[in-house]
Amino acid sequence: MTNRSRADAAAAARQFAGQSGAEGVAPLLPSAELRQRLEKGEEIVLVDVRCAEEQQVSMMPGAVTKEHFESQVLPKLRQEPKGRLVVPYCTAGFRSGIYAKELVKYGLNVRNGEGVVMWTFDGNGLVRPSETSLVKEVHVFGKPWDMAAEGYSTVYFSHVGGALRFLKQKCDCLDSCLLGCFTSRA
Repeated sequence: MTNRSRADAAAAARQFAGQSGAEGVAPLLPSAELRQRLEKGEEIVLVDVRCAEEQQVSMMPGAVTKEHFESQVLPKLRQEPKGRLVVPYCTAGFRSGIYAKELVKYGLNVRNGEGVVMWTFDGNGLVRPSETSLVKEVHVFGKPWDMAAEGYSTVYFSHVGGALRFLKQKCDCLDSCLLGCFTSRA
């Protein structure tokens, strides 16, 4: 059964973002605050760190992929005296938190995004990269994160093993991160 509770989704985002180790370096930016700052016209670089399969379902409006960010945006940001705020995001803040820690090393102004699940509650919609219109579908990575707001249909990887194999290819520290997640719960 899909959980549609904002409070439960927010608790999950705090938990997973906290496990990334980014909190002391790149604090979590609540989706409601992010939406307000964007609506006020603040220039914020949104970086979707999820895999292409997740991004094809939907992304936050105005976001760029991690690959585009690294090849096109990051070199320019590093030249700015005081760079714009960079907000990486994923499903619930874990993968984006790991990436946020890396970006801080470049001297960037970074906050970790709560993720697309919380954006379904507090944001202003999602878009499919190939379209400009809003969509009500979101990839939530796996069944444990199937907490999107009412009105959104969710898609997720059918096998956790497949998702973990993909992540291991993309994240050198995944084994130690997962070990930390499981040992901290003991």
